[in-house]
Amino acid sequence: MQQAYRHIPGFLSAEELDRLAGLVEARQDLFASTQGRGGLGPRYRVIDGDRIRERLPEIESFGRRRVHPEMESFAGEPLEPLGSSRRSMRVQAYERRDHGFRWHLDGHRYVALVTLKNSNRGQTQFISPGLTRFLRFLLYPLYAFPQVFSIFPRATVT
Repeated sequence: MQQAYRHIPGFLSAEELDRLAGLVEARQDLFASTQGRGGLGPRYRVIDGDRIRERLPEIESFGRRRVHPEMESFAGEPLEPLGSSRRSMRVQAYERRDHGFRWHLDGHRYVALVTLKNSNRGQTQFISPGLTRFLRFLLYPLYAFPQVFSIFPRATVT
């Protein structure tokens, strides 16, 4: 499979992890719940980018200083954040393993995912960019049947 992702174990030092997780834990009041449309979408709690910039500037700064340069290194080109300030950065929390996202396409070519805590052993799966170009046409018509996408080759990070 063409390299579609870079996994960096230890990207956060123990101190950084504790500090960022503590910031999020202390601001539970900023989370909004998402229930999914018609019961098909993901269920999770989220702090959107606007709230992060306003109330958790340390997290925005971390993204700008540490995450963005790593993304540009992987991409091999300068990158701009997603045009939507609410969606360009998010903190998401999942209560149960089945509350995460199903197979989906992100809104841009590159995405960074920094996991602070994975107590339920949730996974992120990647398919190759070439296969993505084909599967994107099937994704939403088959959204209610995510197991269909499990037959395709993928890489998994827990």
